Amino acid sequence: MSNLQKQIIEEALHLSAVERADIVDILLRSIDTPDTEIDQAWAVEAEKRVEFYKENKDILIPANKVFERYGL
Repeated sequence: MSNLQKQIIEEALHLSAVERADIVDILLRSIDTPDTEIDQAWAVEAEKRVEFYKENKDILIPANKVFERYGL
């Protein structure tokens, strides 16, 4: 870790929790760049899952039964 990083962290630790959370949010948004291909792939997958659900309601297993089966 560079001296600059250490200095920034040391100073940030003196901020309130809300201020630190704001900084974290800004930093995370700066590295989480949208990827339209991935977003589109997830949209297609979500539509497939909705259609599967609509077409197969009668064969789906409720979550509580699945959890029960596996002791969760």
